[in-house]
Amino acid sequence: MIDLEKEKQEQELFKQKMLNEHSDYENEEEFEKDKHGDFAWIGTDSDFIIWEMCAEEKQKEISKLKQKLEKLESGEFVLVPREPAKEMFRVFYDAFNLANKGNTAQNFKVAYKAMIEAVEKDHE
Repeated sequence: MIDLEKEKQEQELFKQKMLNEHSDYENEEEFEKDKHGDFAWIGTDSDFIIWEMCAEEKQKEISKLKQKLEKLESGEFVLVPREPAKEMFRVFYDAFNLANKGNTAQNFKVAYKAMIEAVEKDHE
C-alpha cells in the first residue's frame, strides 16, 4: 500500500534537493518564491517536473529491488533457520566425517551442501 503522505514528504524533500543543486543564484530572475516560501522556477510547471524526476528516482529504486528479488528467486539462495534442527546437524556431521577431502574447509563445504540439500528435501 502506498503511503501518500510519505510520498508527498519525499517529493517535497526531493524538490528542495533539486532546487538547491540546480539553483543559479547569480541568475536569480529564473527563480521566485512560491506561496510557501520555497524557491520555484518561473514560467514552468516545476512541481510536475520535480514529480517526474522523483518518479524516475523511485523507478530506479524499484528496478534495483526487482533485481535483488530475481537473485533471491534464482535458486542461488535458500532459507535456513538460525539454529539448525537436529536432522540438519546430523546430516552435516555425517557428511563432514565422511567427506575425507583432506582439509577441514573442503569437508565443511561438502557437509554444508549436504545440510542444504536436506533442508530443501524437507520443504518439497
